[in-house]
Amino acid sequence: MRFSALFFIFFLVLTSSCSDNLSKYGDLFAQFMLTEEGLFRGLELGYSYDKVSQIEEIAPEKSDSDFMLFSGVIGKSGVYSIRYGFEEAKLFEILVDAEFSDIEEGLKLLKGFRDYFNDRYGLYIKDGGYLVWKGNSKDNPDSVIEMTDESEFSDFGQLFLSFYPQPTSTTPKVSTSESAS
Repeated sequence: MRFSALFFIFFLVLTSSCSDNLSKYGDLFAQFMLTEEGLFRGLELGYSYDKVSQIEEIAPEKSDSDFMLFSGVIGKSGVYSIRYGFEEAKLFEILVDAEFSDIEEGLKLLKGFRDYFNDRYGLYIKDGGYLVWKGNSKDNPDSVIEMTDESEFSDFGQLFLSFYPQPTSTTPKVSTSESAS
């Protein structure tokens, strides 16, 4: 009995400290991100289709062997969709779209993501309207995170997030024997 009570107290402290860490970026952000583990919602690029299903815990709205699509409501005025893309049965990309009829609520979520990624991966760089971070995924240490704020182009708050592997160079290497001719 005493062991069970101590374990329960330890579990409460552990779970509240995780949510407290995310809550410093806003309650809406903590609600959406779920955990500090992984790149996004406890997920890492390279995870299997089954692992993504297990972590999301609910059935996708649509799916086949190449993707899973989840959508829902967030906050008081928001809706979101999350698309998980797979290549060779491994998670290859994560695409997130969130729209809020209350622009301020959308901007709070955007700020939460921006501040969280800045704290975790360093200050973003701007690239063609995107805020870009180099992420660290266990299976792909060169992952990229991009975020855009589309709110300025509409009457509602809207943000897009993309997580994908760092593209590898496709420039062919020239061997020294070929370049000598």
